[in-house]
Amino acid sequence: MIGTISLSNIKKIKLELIKSLKRVSFFERCALLNYPNYGNIGDHLIGLGTVLYLIDEAKINISYVASIKNFSSIEMENNIGSSPILLQGGGNLGDLWYEHQQFREYIISKYHKNPIIILPQTIYFKNQGCLKKARNIFNKHPNLTIFVRDNYSYELAKNHFSNAQILLAPDMAFYLADIFTKDSFKFLKNRNNKKNLYLKRKDKEFNPLSTTENFKVDNFNTEDWISYKSRWLLEDVVEEYIKRKYQINLSGFISMNIRLIVRLYREIWQRMLNHPLEYLHRTQWTYQCSESRIIDSLQRSFMYQLSLSLSYSGAYQLSQHNLVITTRLHGHILCSILEIPNILLANSYHKNQAFYETWTYGIPFNKFLYSNEKIDTLIQELNTFN
Repeated sequence: MIGTISLSNIKKIKLELIKSLKRVSFFERCALLNYPNYGNIGDHLIGLGTVLYLIDEAKINISYVASIKNFSSIEMENNIGSSPILLQGGGNLGDLWYEHQQFREYIISKYHKNPIIILPQTIYFKNQGCLKKARNIFNKHPNLTIFVRDNYSYELAKNHFSNAQILLAPDMAFYLADIFTKDSFKFLKNRNNKKNLYLKRKDKEFNPLSTTENFKVDNFNTEDWISYKSRWLLEDVVEEYIKRKYQINLSGFISMNIRLIVRLYREIWQRMLNHPLEYLHRTQWTYQCSESRIIDSLQRSFMYQLSLSLSYSGAYQLSQHNLVITTRLHGHILCSILEIPNILLANSYHKNQAFYETWTYGIPFNKFLYSNEKIDTLIQELNTFN
């Protein structure tokens, strides 16, 4: 096991992220693949942090960007040649979210002439056959770098991916530490009857042992990310549905108009009418945000604008509460950035605990619920920060 880094605040973690990434940030342009086109706000925080790091900090041109659904090998090859390919970070290197792993393995097996960089990931394989397949594909690539975001994944990668460069780094969302701050949402601090939040994921990463049944939830709202609750329409998803249903290829003009219609429907009908105050504050914040102007000038900027918008909505959602208990890692990370007292619960495998013990354990208003602890005691400790 590598040594645990002593980090007591978010700015130190962000600096550690930049320091780690600069070990490979020496190229002029790249492709960015597996960019999120779904409603998970955590993945949009990762994507937004990645884009702003590449453009703002590393001064790297993103010459091609794509999700799994809209990836075109011809278009990417024409745009980047032999330049590096970056694969989105997150918690899907393994066999739990296998669509992402299959795409990753396809790219790594096909593009041996391009340096490939996997951005900070948690690694988890339940099936040893899937791990063996990944090992064979990864180890055949002549220039593969794998960033991992916890000590457990670091050891696993070192043991199995011997031909790759393995580097430890925090999650890409920490690059947003100076963009989303508690001062951005201080107007919510004076709201009366402010409740606590249980941000509860409902997918296959939910751990049934991580439950709130053993403490009072009278003063807790229980919900998942706001984007899931409202089922907001997304441009790429609608385009892909139309292509499959009608078996057609959309022209650039038709595609642009579909994106415009979808965006208007989502932003006005689904978001503004249902959450007018959030819409008003988000619009004002986006107008004043220098990072918004940066991404407006980029290719396929609607993908990054969506990430900025969803990330703000996630921050707004959390900032309405005094204390957050969460099974979502990025609920914990965003609370850390916003200085919201929070308790992280275990997910279905080692991801949450391993990340906490590697990076965020030293922040005083962060807690992880271990099996031998009582959550009521942790809540009492954290209430002193409000």
